[in-house]
Amino acid sequence: MTINRLCLGSVFLFLFLLGSQTANSQANCSGAQIFTAPACAGDMGTADGSALFRMVNEYRAANKLPALHSSRSLNMVANRRLLDLKQNLKVLTHSWSNCAYDLKDLKTWPCVNDAPRRLNSGYQGQGYETLFRTVSGSVP
Repeated sequence: MTINRLCLGSVFLFLFLLGSQTANSQANCSGAQIFTAPACAGDMGTADGSALFRMVNEYRAANKLPALHSSRSLNMVANRRLLDLKQNLKVLTHSWSNCAYDLKDLKTWPCVNDAPRRLNSGYQGQGYETLFRTVSGSVP
């Protein structure tokens, strides 16, 4: 179950990094609001996210793997991650604008791992991420 949720978080982060549209019913968060606002535009996912989620589960079913289940908490974390990367950091990094990450320094690893709790997402497990960048606009 934990692996499925973590994979789903990576899938949603990947989708958000592709620049999907955010929902209009929530506040447009910026700066430090990203870490404190109860709701930001995009936290609840998007139509594009739902379509990707459906395709991932279709692929998993075709390969006799169990279906993934959506997580509001991980959707929120993925969205806040995207907002922080795009608005505050403006560079692809594992650091957040409110905490630094250095692969060589174990003391900084909670910057990534504790993000769900630090953001008060309700998800009690550790967070992990897979960041992907392409300049061609397509995934091979």
